[in-house]
Amino acid sequence: MIKLYTQPGCAACLEVKEYLSSIDADFKEINIQDTPGAAEKLAKKGALATPVLEIGSRMVVGFDREKIDEAIAAMARKKR
Repeated sequence: MIKLYTQPGCAACLEVKEYLSSIDADFKEINIQDTPGAAEKLAKKGALATPVLEIGSRMVVGFDREKIDEAIAAMARKKR
């Protein structure tokens, strides 16, 4: 499962959600303003902006389609 950390008013977050939906990726959206401790968790991992994706053991900050695709492919390989 992909975890997608977002916040209101984030245009890149919306782009990532649309992209993940377009490729039928299974993801859970976590709004960092509505989820206690979420922003702090990301900050501890060095992510100071949204969107942030946790894809398997990888973390992708921002909308980087290539990195997202690579992380999804790596996660799929591990499941086999």
